[in-house]
Parts: sequence; structure tokens; C-alpha cells
Amino acid sequence: MTGYRKTLQWIGWLLCSLGGMLVFQAQAVELTSDVLDRWLQSQPALQAWAMEHQDQLAPYESADELSDLKSTDNMLRSLRESGLYEDAAAVMGDYGFSSPEEWADVTIRTIKAYLANELEGRDADIEMLKAQLAALEEDDQVPQPQKDAMLQALRGNLAMVELVRSAPENDRMAVKPHMEKIRNHMAAQAQQAPQPYGEPQ
Repeated sequence: MTGYRKTLQWIGWLLCSLGGMLVFQAQAVELTSDVLDRWLQSQPALQAWAMEHQDQLAPYESADELSDLKSTDNMLRSLRESGLYEDAAAVMGDYGFSSPEEWADVTIRTIKAYLANELEGRDADIEMLKAQLAALEEDDQVPQPQKDAMLQALRGNLAMVELVRSAPENDRMAVKPHMEKIRNHMAAQAQQAPQPYGEPQ
């Protein structure tokens, strides 16, 4: 759960790093305006809850920054393994989600659709990232610790690009009217977080 918060923070950094650019198996819930509004409304309460239980959740968080967006099982693992599943379910239920699985499904699909929409028309930026990665891999002048951090960041960005491109078209269309609200939410998360990989503010 705190991993999800870290993922949102990482996404915010991704959007900035691309110069402003920026599968789930079964879609049980349609991403209607009501669902998306409730998802956004749930964020402050869930983030406060996650921070309150951070010590209990942290030992079970994945080191993979993209893990939470790969499946609902990944997103909910820390809740199950920490014994906080029912506690989190109660918070999610306050916003009309029938289960953590439903909330996680909506979260994954919303974020992927949002980022896929942000990537529209940004092929040149993506190609630039690929070129930067290839050049850095061949550069022997950069100190190794710095090079490793930069390679991790670039590879992470490109992995995120490939992941979000799998967002279904119907989810992307459903999210489009809510882009500004989601963008503001992502920006607020990024602002609260320290920059990954030692990047400057």
C-alpha cells in the first residue's frame, strides 16, 4: 500500500523527466465518472491511512517500483501479509469500493490509462530516452555509481512506457475527461516526495 504511494511519487517524477510528457485480466468495474470521482476522493484518506501504518506495511513492499501497476495481487500483497487487509477494506468501503481488489483494479487501470493518454504524441521524447540510454551504456567517462543510478532511472522510465501502453482504449477514453484532476493529484504526490535516484528538486 505504501508501495502504491511510492509508485505515484515515482510517476510524478517520470512525468517531469519526460519534459511534461507524460494487463489487467478482467475489467469487473467500468471506469465511469462516478467511479473515477470516488477513486480520487479516496486518495487522501488512503494515503493518510498508509502513512499511519507505514511501519507495518514497509517490510512487505516490493523493491520493484512498477510492481503495484502489474497486478492487483502485487498492489495488495502488503495488505494481506501485514494483516491489514480488512482495515484497508473498511477505508476503501467508505468510498463505495466493494473490496480492495475492486479498488486496486480501478487504481491500476486509471493510472495506466492516464499515463497512456499523457504519452500521446510523445514518440520523439520516448525515442530520445532510448537514445540517452544507449549512449549512457557506452559511456565510460561517467563514474560507475552515478552511471548505475542514471541507467536505473532511464530503464525504469522505458519500462513504465511499455507497461502503460497496454491500457485498453475504453479505459483511456473514460479517463480523458478526468485528466486535469488526476494530473493535479499526481503533481501533489510528486511534490510531497523526495526525488528518486538522487535527482535534484
